[in-house]
Order: sequence, then structure tokens, then C-alpha cells
Amino acid sequence: MSKQSDIIGSIVQTIRGIADQTNLLALNAAIEAARAGEHGRGFAVVADEVRSLAARTSQATVEIVEVVRKNHDLSTSAVTSMQSSLSRTGLGVELANEAGEVILEIQQGSRHVVDAISQFNSTLQLQ
Repeated sequence: MSKQSDIIGSIVQTIRGIADQTNLLALNAAIEAARAGEHGRGFAVVADEVRSLAARTSQATVEIVEVVRKNHDLSTSAVTSMQSSLSRTGLGVELANEAGEVILEIQQGSRHVVDAISQFNSTLQLQ
């Protein structure tokens, strides 16, 4: 999961770089459109739209980074919870085994008591 996050981070950096370059090109285009005066008015509109697109792309990369960070945090939390559950399950198994052993000891003790009562009863009947 961490490797995938790194790959996504690298792609986001590339997109962010392209957005920055696009923004710079839009700025240069706006300057050239201003220099061209009346003839550059249409080009200025295009430059403005390109700048807007670059800004939206930059914002999208920020949002992607946030989603990846949240996914990483959730994954880390899930792994921690699973490890804790595994540990607790192991402890539960140990306790169940111990309880089983105690039940066997109680069963053996009960047999001894029953045997002792039977012997006592037999002794009483002989007298």
C-alpha cells in the first residue's frame, strides 16, 4: 500500500509540475496578448481559460494528496486493529485452553469424589 501511495505521489508531482508550467505559459500568453492589443483579445481569453485550467488542476492534485494521505492513515489504522485483534484472539485461545484444562481437572476431581462416596456407601452397607 505504501509503495502504491509513493507511485501516486510521484504522478501527482508530475501533474503539479505540468500545471505550474501551464500556468506560466498562460501568463506569458496573456502578456503577449496584451502586447498585441486589439488583435490579441481572443488570445487573452484563451490564455485566461488555460490559467483557470491550470489552477483547477493544481487544486485537484492537492485533493488527491489529501485522499491518498487519508487512505494511508486508514490503512495503517486497519493494520493496527488487525494486529490487535490477532493478539487478542491468541489470548482468547490460550484462555479457552486453560479453561478446558480446568474443566478436565474438575471432571477428574468429581470422579474421585463419586468413587469415594461409592466406597463410603459400600463400607456403610457392610456394617
